[in-house]
Amino acid sequence: AFDAAGSYAISAMGQRTATMRAFTQLTGSRKQGELELYRGQQFSQKTDFTAEQIEKSQTRLMAQGFRDKELYGTLFAAADLASMMPGNKNETMDRITMALSQIKSKGKLQGEELTQQLAEAGLNTTLVKQELMKSYGLKSTQDVDKLMGKGGVSADVALPAIQRAILAQLGTTKAGEYSAGSAGSVTALISNRDEAIKNVLKGGRGRSCRPAGRCLPTECGCLRFRRRRHRIRSESWSGAGILRARSSCRPA
Repeated sequence: AFDAAGSYAISAMGQRTATMRAFTQLTGSRKQGELELYRGQQFSQKTDFTAEQIEKSQTRLMAQGFRDKELYGTLFAAADLASMMPGNKNETMDRITMALSQIKSKGKLQGEELTQQLAEAGLNTTLVKQELMKSYGLKSTQDVDKLMGKGGVSADVALPAIQRAILAQLGTTKAGEYSAGSAGSVTALISNRDEAIKNVLKGGRGRSCRPAGRCLPTECGCLRFRRRRHRIRSESWSGAGILRARSSCRPA
């Protein structure tokens, strides 16, 4: 049993190290990388998704240039759509973030992403086209199809339109609201328990942080099971209640 626990801890710490290396490279600083890791773990704790899946999705989106509110608006919207679908939600989340990343990297929306990848993941494409009609001042969805066929639907317009379509489809008002609504389900409770244990193991020799109010023990990306003074400034982020936090730890 101890050998199994040790192997699990080593695996968890190895995963955290790899994630932190990627986040640091993508954001340009370790401090920002730690903050993105914290945000992802906070969100995963509120949903049926594993922290590993959320971190993978963050990495994929950040690699294509998503940052700050655009990053989390897109991530939360993808999680909402994936949460609606039956079956393996982590695999569905993969398909959605892949399609959104392709739209961003190409700089435009093409029929392949909309009618195949996103439609297969459960997105109502008619709602997307209706949102694009409003954005471009077009008269019909056929006009949207023609514009899309010419490569005239830019990513900057398409991605917000997709997010609005997801909100309309789910009857929600904020991105992340639907996926976070599963927090009380049996599946989510079991997932959150397992994720909490894994997050503790990921911390290795880090420090224990005590923010104002509730938060994960991985704040600042570190854990150490002894008293530390912790300062945190936070404000709510989107419907999922994710914290925008700037924090610092120092020995007691």
